[in-house]
Amino acid sequence: MERVFVAILTTLFCTILNVKGQENETNWGIKAGANHSSLWDRVEINGRPGIDYQFNTGFYLGGLANFSLSEKWELQPEVLLSQRNIGIEIDGFIDPEADSNLYTATRTETLIDLPVMLRFKMSRLFIETGPQFGFLINQKEEVKENPYGDQEVSLDNYDTFDAGLAAGIGYSFFSKITLNFRYFQGLIKRDESVNSLAFNLGMEYLF
Repeated sequence: MERVFVAILTTLFCTILNVKGQENETNWGIKAGANHSSLWDRVEINGRPGIDYQFNTGFYLGGLANFSLSEKWELQPEVLLSQRNIGIEIDGFIDPEADSNLYTATRTETLIDLPVMLRFKMSRLFIETGPQFGFLINQKEEVKENPYGDQEVSLDNYDTFDAGLAAGIGYSFFSKITLNFRYFQGLIKRDESVNSLAFNLGMEYLF
């Protein structure tokens, strides 16, 4: 699966270079905003999700290139630094000596995200969709409650590549400032059980 997404990314990169070489308008810009992210767990224990992942708020920021393909269509590749904060709750530990059988924590993932969005413009409003590739560069887990006391959580050997599909909508207030809402659904099963989910809301500014 990863080879397929790498092949798609290579094809898109070649397409971008081809578009840039044509007589089309190109704009560069920056963007930033908040994300609301979680994970979808496919593992079930006694008919219930093995881990209850909860949506928490983080942020993203980065740069973009906007290629005008025609009067209605645009291609916009982006490079984003994303911090996703994900709540974790596990209820079901069986330890008669523990004060609680509940484990809670917040997992923070820092990624380099590479969305490549195809946009269709309707006056100031636009809709967009495209693939998004992510590379995990840091991951940590802040434990809030642990039935086994203070134990170090190891996040070694976790998958560092993510990929999926993004779709969104936006509105240009001025020629250079845009409000953008986007949803990302990971299509790769990370760590053999989870898929990424993220809602982004932020602003774009074109130079």
